[in-house]
Amino acid sequence: MGKKTAIRALGLLFVAACILLAYNYFQKQKTEIVPPTPENRFKRGHNIPGKLYWAGSAQDREVALTFDDGPEEYWTPKVLDILKEKNVRATFFVIGQQVQKHPDVLRRIDAEGHIIGDHTFTHADLTKLNSEQVDEEIEKCSTTIKTIIGKTPKLVRPPFGFHNVTVDNTVYAKDRVIILWSIDTEDWTGLDAGAIEARVLPKMRNGYIVLQHSGVNPKLGGSVQALPNIIDGLKEQGYTFVTVSELLDMQPYR
Repeated sequence: MGKKTAIRALGLLFVAACILLAYNYFQKQKTEIVPPTPENRFKRGHNIPGKLYWAGSAQDREVALTFDDGPEEYWTPKVLDILKEKNVRATFFVIGQQVQKHPDVLRRIDAEGHIIGDHTFTHADLTKLNSEQVDEEIEKCSTTIKTIIGKTPKLVRPPFGFHNVTVDNTVYAKDRVIILWSIDTEDWTGLDAGAIEARVLPKMRNGYIVLQHSGVNPKLGGSVQALPNIIDGLKEQGYTFVTVSELLDMQPYR
């Protein structure tokens, strides 16, 4: 064997050895990948898995629409009509006092497959209350809901999104979960449909929770008008609509 031939053969052996080492390395890395768990899947931003969430998993192309401050007899049915037409299920954070006034609307929300969450009994700023008062606001709302649909909400949304250590500990003490949001449409201010769509469609990311309202407020016309376009636009972007409980892989009721 000539000298050049021998050098070439050694070179080929070296390249083959490198390829084999690289293959074994990547196979080892592949087998050592740890699948996502509920704990690390939702470890995102200010989330506290099992306790507080502002968004779902960044891995899933899902979005949850939420509506606060209902039920009532004007806006809530309009929102429900649109969701039914578009075959979308959402999550409604309701006020106990409103539930007492409009039990039939609450029953419709439940019957059409939407999830109902606790938004306190009087829409109080919970950060101004002590632990006993916070618990009373939440429990009274939950009890009112249960008397009508037979279910006790696990999901709690503090009014205005205001919460502190006292609120958090009181909520967590009874196996409840705080749900905030990723996108605030600020629809309650009277924004028109175009402005609301602009707050949602270009800003959407995997796992986001959208805040809208369906309560007593004469300024929600733009929000309701925008809803069909928001749904169609997000579907075109490839998003699937889920309830908050589905987004977070948890039971919605206690």
